[in-house]
Amino acid sequence: MFHKAKHHMLATELWEVLWIGSGGALDVLGTFVQQLVCVSSGDQSSPLFRASMGARRNLVINPFGDRYPDDDSAKLVMVQADGLEYAANGSDRHVLVYWLNGTDNHGERYMQLVHLTGGPGNYSFFSTSVQRQPPQTVTLYELGTFTRAQRDQIIALARAVRFDKRSYVNNCQTWLRDVLEAMVNADLISRALLEEIDAGIPLKTRVPELPADTSA
Repeated sequence: MFHKAKHHMLATELWEVLWIGSGGALDVLGTFVQQLVCVSSGDQSSPLFRASMGARRNLVINPFGDRYPDDDSAKLVMVQADGLEYAANGSDRHVLVYWLNGTDNHGERYMQLVHLTGGPGNYSFFSTSVQRQPPQTVTLYELGTFTRAQRDQIIALARAVRFDKRSYVNNCQTWLRDVLEAMVNADLISRALLEEIDAGIPLKTRVPELPADTSA
C-alpha cells in the first residue's frame, strides 16, 4: 500500500493503468510496478524523478508506439464498444476509436487507440496510445477510410474536447459522443452514422457535473 502523501502520484499512475481498458497495458504492468518500487523513495520534486515517471507512464500508455507508429497510408477507422450488446445490468461499455498501425510476425495486431482512460473521478486522455489488440468480444462500427491528415484531425478534435477529469457522472461514452459530434461538424462523418452508433451502443449524453464538495 502506498503512503498517501508521499506516493499520491505513483498511485495515480497505477490507477490509470488499471483502468486503461486494453490488453497491451497488462503486458507491461508487471515491469511498471517493479520500476515504481525502485523509484518510490526518490525525491518527487527532482527533474530526474519526474523524467523517470514520464518515461514509465509512456511505457504503459504507449508501449508499442515506437515499433508501430502511424504512417501516411489511408486506413479504416473504427469505433469499438466492449461486448456485443448493452449489458442487462446497466454497466457501461468502454468505447474507443482505433485504426491498425501494424502486424507482427506472429499475426498480433497493434492498434492506435483514441479513447478516454481511467475511471470515475480520475479520467485521462493520451493522444498517442498504440496497444496490442487482445482477444475480446466487441462490437465494431466503421467510421470510414481516412487519410493520415484526417486521422491527425481526429486526434486534434479528441484533444480539444472539454472534459472534467474528476467527473463522476460523465464517462468515456460521453466523451466519445462529443468526439463524434466534432467529427460531424468537421464533415468527417455523417449525422446518420453518429445516430446509428449511438443507437447501437448506446452512448451517454453529457449531464451537469456534481457540485464540488465544500464540506471539508
